Amino acid sequence: MYFYIHLKRFSGHFDADFTCTSVKISSMENFLAKLYGLCRFLCRQMCDDNIVILQKRHIIIQMLNNMKAILLAAGFSSRMGTLKQIMPIEGKPMIYQAAEPFVSSGLELLVVLGHKHQRVQEALGSLPCRVLINPSPEDGMFSSVRLGCQAVPLGEPCLLSTCDCPGVAPHTIRMVQETLLEEQDHVIIPTYRGRRGHPVGLPAFLVERVHALPPETPGLNSLWRKSPEMVVHFNVYDPAVLRDLDRREDVEKLQESCF
Repeated sequence: MYFYIHLKRFSGHFDADFTCTSVKISSMENFLAKLYGLCRFLCRQMCDDNIVILQKRHIIIQMLNNMKAILLAAGFSSRMGTLKQIMPIEGKPMIYQAAEPFVSSGLELLVVLGHKHQRVQEALGSLPCRVLINPSPEDGMFSSVRLGCQAVPLGEPCLLSTCDCPGVAPHTIRMVQETLLEEQDHVIIPTYRGRRGHPVGLPAFLVERVHALPPETPGLNSLWRKSPEMVVHFNVYDPAVLRDLDRREDVEKLQESCF
């Protein structure tokens, strides 16, 4: 007699109705031997597939944990009227509240300072981060973006945020990271209720491009303004991504709400 076996490979596993294999059976003993051999074959295949999956996951986890984040904090706070980087929010300096979520998410944090950098650096406390000093913050924000990107090794993506966007949830940061690794040829921008926010995910090729651009480049958005297909937007349920604390009333409004 003949015993028919139907197999289907789907997502690394075997199911039904893909190929038909005919196995000639001469006795029950022969049948059991054939079935045992088939089971061993399937187990080996599934183990090999699972090993590959685990290896890929390990690589992804390593890339997530090794990823760098750039935090811009070199500005003059001219619209605030005081050094906003050190303004208290929920009992801690604004820059600390902006930096801590990236540290707790396991990223290597690069903080770009400029104006009154010594006072701002003190406000970071004992947070583990690498401080970069922009010698010419008057050249504009892009000069700080460029300095931060130059500290990211070639071939690596990174995240970018600002010190006046404090309190972004760690799970939001991880979502931007994961999307950036999936969409390696795109800029990743989280949105809340249709409005774009931070942190922005910069692909490796764009980080490398920023390395060579002059400090007076009009702004990071100018790099993809004429190529909207470069950008992937995804919605997050985290209103903190929209924070942009430029004026005292912005801080007061945030203090009155649930930070």
